[in-house]
Amino acid sequence: MTVMLKPLLTTRQKILLLLWLLVPAFYLAYWAIVLPAGPTGRGRLPVWMLMYVPLAAWQVLNDFKRMRRNKPGFVRLIHNRNYHKLALIGTGFMNAVYCYFIYSSTHPDTTDTSRWMPAYGGLFILLMGNYLLPLSRREYMESELTFNTPFMRRYGDLLVRAYRLVARLLVVGGAVAMVGAAWLPINTALSVAAGTPVAAGIVAFSVFWVWVARRRWLAVG
Repeated sequence: MTVMLKPLLTTRQKILLLLWLLVPAFYLAYWAIVLPAGPTGRGRLPVWMLMYVPLAAWQVLNDFKRMRRNKPGFVRLIHNRNYHKLALIGTGFMNAVYCYFIYSSTHPDTTDTSRWMPAYGGLFILLMGNYLLPLSRREYMESELTFNTPFMRRYGDLLVRAYRLVARLLVVGGAVAMVGAAWLPINTALSVAAGTPVAAGIVAFSVFWVWVARRRWLAVG
């Protein structure tokens, strides 16, 4: 039996989202017209980086039906304002980075601007953690997780706490990366910005299992 899903996005919202996603594609098309053919012209354009655009556009046009089938939490998640801001920040970050690569590939004599990259990455991480924090709740996490298994019924609240810890660590790590961009060597600053999400996940994962072990120990005792 096919379940009819209510539309999540209006036609106007879909058009605006598609235009936002296609910003780097328009910029790439401009340079594809301006530059001559050949390896020193259009061949320098990083076309491969546009691979995420068709997938994202398909999800928008398909109204996220594949992602939200049998996942009522996804409907609650996608209507949340913090999720909207998080999605705009994420796509905006991707668009800006891609446009930067297009510009640098078409202007080989451009002055090195790599100093701003760790600061920009830190700002993105900070904002991502800020908007991820209010979304780290069970009613939104049910879009990807099930809380009906024996393990989740017993430790699901600890997993929610771990998700919130990740968000807080992203905020702190993003701030550190922004400050470090001004004082640290460029390679170190880039390592801090790139390693912050990984470190936040590892720390939260480890703390989660410490909490689980503590609850099991208390239950036995």
